[in-house]
Amino acid sequence: MLLAAALGEGAEVRVVAPDDAFPGGGPDLQPSEPFARRVSRMLFAGVTCARAAAEETLTRDSLDGFARYTGAGLSANLCEALVKIAGEEQRSFSLAFDWSSEMPMEQDSPPVTLTPLHVRALEEGAKELRERAAREEGAVLHGVVTRLSGQGDRQATIYGSLDHEDASRVRSVRVELRAEDVDKATVAWRDGLEVAVHGDVEPYGTGVRMRGVRAFVVRPA
Repeated sequence: MLLAAALGEGAEVRVVAPDDAFPGGGPDLQPSEPFARRVSRMLFAGVTCARAAAEETLTRDSLDGFARYTGAGLSANLCEALVKIAGEEQRSFSLAFDWSSEMPMEQDSPPVTLTPLHVRALEEGAKELRERAAREEGAVLHGVVTRLSGQGDRQATIYGSLDHEDASRVRSVRVELRAEDVDKATVAWRDGLEVAVHGDVEPYGTGVRMRGVRAFVVRPA
């Protein structure tokens, strides 16, 4: 898939879907829909949803529409990528999709045009989606206790990862402990043991915190 840079006001960016995701492999080795075609189709759906969400924001003066389109391919990353294509001047541009003549699209796929107003809405929509992603009910945190604080050591700072995020992402999470969790957290902190905590995650400053803890488990060495 090739994506050209947008140059100047009203530029058109063309996305070209390859004819063959497995060149040289022969038709018997190809799936019914090549991987590259699936990626291009998902990108088209995401871009279409991005414009629809931005249009709703401009019409209703609300960012709620962005969350409704996430199941159809819209994401904070995609919104931010579209904003970057517009550049610092937030220029208008269009995304046009070219499909292989051997595998035509069953649905119409006209160019998707984004104006400066759409781009500004996408910029705010990306922030909204990232804030929503930071909220997770029933999240599971795995890590080690690095600090106990607060009255009665009722707050623990745990350095680790959240199950609903990329496993490679580690961060410090402030956890509000129940009274019955304090002794377990103290033992884990003293002995350097790993813990697993089940609770609700929400934004907190520039990071996140966990409240409403339902379970606190110390894993043996």
